[in-house]
Amino acid sequence: MTDRCHPQPPQHRVRAAAGVELGGRCCWKATYPAILALFCVDAAISHSTVPLVRSAASMMVTLVAFTALYALAPGQLGGRDVKVSGLVGLILGWFSWTAAFTGILLAWLLAAFAGVVLRPSRKSQPEGPPLGTCLVIAPITTALANS
Repeated sequence: MTDRCHPQPPQHRVRAAAGVELGGRCCWKATYPAILALFCVDAAISHSTVPLVRSAASMMVTLVAFTALYALAPGQLGGRDVKVSGLVGLILGWFSWTAAFTGILLAWLLAAFAGVVLRPSRKSQPEGPPLGTCLVIAPITTALANS
């Protein structure tokens, strides 16, 4: 909870502005089923289930990979980063496997670049920028490039 006595730290405001923290916990309970429902409707209308299956498989591969990273490197990856990665895999998997791979790779490269650029200016906070912000920006860029 934030109020005037306990304002949000700047990194939380940036993540909220990027769309990572909008809706809080209950947002995740509705986001995955809503997007899957839209994809199912599109698959029914277009009479092609290939994008739907590819999207679900991409989501599962991304979730498994990020969950493994979350378990193998505690404290390096947040739980919301895992949730956002599954959503990224779901959405970009609809376009193609290449788009899903490119979006995730671009997010990691963007986070690494931001970490290198911001490292000298962030003496009080040695860890890099949150990955969630990059997991929002990179897939949007990838989706726009694929449309």
